[in-house]
Amino acid sequence: MSSNLKTDVCVIGGGPAGSTLARRLRQMGHSVVLVEKRAFPRSHVGESLINGVLPLFDVLGLRDEIENAGFLRPRGAIVRWSGAVEQRQSAGEPGFQVDRGRFDHILLQAAAALGAHILQPARAITIERLPSDNWCSTVHCKTGNVKIESRFVADATGRQGILAGAKKRLSRKTLALYAYWTGVSFDGPETRIDTIEDGWFWGAPLPGGEFNATVFIDASEYRKGIARAGNLEAFYKELLARSELLADCLHGSRISRVLGCDATQVYDDEPVTSSTIKLGEAAFSIDPLSSQGVQTAIGSALHAAAVVHTILLRPEHTELALQFYKMRQHQSVTLHARAAEKFYGEIAQGMSGEFWHRRLANVNDTKAETPQIQPLQLTALTCVHLSPDVGFAEIPIIQGDFIAPTQAIFSPRLNQPVAFFAGIAIAPLVAGIQHPVTAQQLLQTWAENMPFDSAKTILRWLWETGILDS
Repeated sequence: MSSNLKTDVCVIGGGPAGSTLARRLRQMGHSVVLVEKRAFPRSHVGESLINGVLPLFDVLGLRDEIENAGFLRPRGAIVRWSGAVEQRQSAGEPGFQVDRGRFDHILLQAAAALGAHILQPARAITIERLPSDNWCSTVHCKTGNVKIESRFVADATGRQGILAGAKKRLSRKTLALYAYWTGVSFDGPETRIDTIEDGWFWGAPLPGGEFNATVFIDASEYRKGIARAGNLEAFYKELLARSELLADCLHGSRISRVLGCDATQVYDDEPVTSSTIKLGEAAFSIDPLSSQGVQTAIGSALHAAAVVHTILLRPEHTELALQFYKMRQHQSVTLHARAAEKFYGEIAQGMSGEFWHRRLANVNDTKAETPQIQPLQLTALTCVHLSPDVGFAEIPIIQGDFIAPTQAIFSPRLNQPVAFFAGIAIAPLVAGIQHPVTAQQLLQTWAENMPFDSAKTILRWLWETGILDS
């Protein structure tokens, strides 16, 4: 038995990225069909969310629901970076330790609550282009096949992806081995992070009293470890016994199989076309040391929603929207690669193992040159002018629900073009500096249209980055 559906967007994958995209598109007024192959709630690794996810929940209108769901709220982590154990406190509001089965289900139900049509469990079999330039996704459900005609297809199926495209690696291949335990003696909701010469550990208590213990190793060590220990469970226990912070799990009871998954940093350099988009780990995945995988997936989905919304309703801005998504992905990939470099660099100083130094060498390739900072010797009477290497360009940004063009400044001293600083458009301010002028005169001019403190903050930044010279 088969049936047909017609929709604006077919989202394939019901994890945090897919559910976020579906809900956001429904907020924007688009029809959505979401296809998820597994029944929820499902077990899924990746339970730690930092507090930076809270503004994203605000956009989705889900902050209160998530905060009232009873998830643990750690204010820091217990860390052993190749030395003494220390407790690191997080600034601001606490993050979350979530049960991913329940968390993912909340997001999916939130999409359904706004009218997204959910097919679950259902598996996409084929995706074909129609003569009309729409897409036809054939989906297998328990009741038979469903053909979904859509103007847009969104791939939120994770690392493997369903749309064509090849992933590029940013680091050595890393494998995560994990299992769930009960009856462990750890107190408090804090994440535990531990290091050894040839890997590192991540452990998190969950709301139901369970504990997730995960070890990250170089993929090349997997077969050798299995051969030495005899089987996967024995190899995992052998590794866990070497952790100062997690070895006590072995005194509890393991309540799941030992599972493995790829934890390598990868990205797709063609994440979007005029009628398809990849988001979450289908677009790129980051190093798990950051504990920002879920937050990054949700963030990419919000960007994807603005891109799809723009292409569907303002097709004249299609190229701008594509440029925006590719640019934002590149920025995110670079940002997280540098963060990984920082983490691995900290640990490599006290480690001799190749695990750390191999990864440090790989992420060094993504490091951009640090801009030279001009010494701050600015007074009210300093005469300043625009540096001759500063230029202007039109770049895409999010304005409301759409991708729109805006003016930005660029310079060899900046890692990327800058349109706003301290919430204020920079290009018009800089373009107005036609002749040398004193700092005091600039402040007086700018303060006519903004708070004086904001004017001072912007002037200081322009001077320190060398955009303004004397």
